[in-house]
Amino acid sequence: MRREADPAGRYAVLVGEFGANRGDPKPFLSQVLDYIHRHKLHWTAWCSHPGATPTMIRDWRYTPTAFGAVVKSALHAGRE
Repeated sequence: MRREADPAGRYAVLVGEFGANRGDPKPFLSQVLDYIHRHKLHWTAWCSHPGATPTMIRDWRYTPTAFGAVVKSALHAGRE
């Protein structure tokens, strides 16, 4: 039987490079954020530039993309 790793139990872990620019980002991001939450990892959202991928904002008024809306919701929910 395969057991899941517990990296946060031994190391400081920061997840900072994940995203989705095509299709519906919710299924992918749900899986990633659930894993992060389940293993008590830390994460950050990157990047707040409308030309950088994965694109979280559409413009300098900070209008979120579909990906950015999911990330914003997760940050507001306090999921770490």
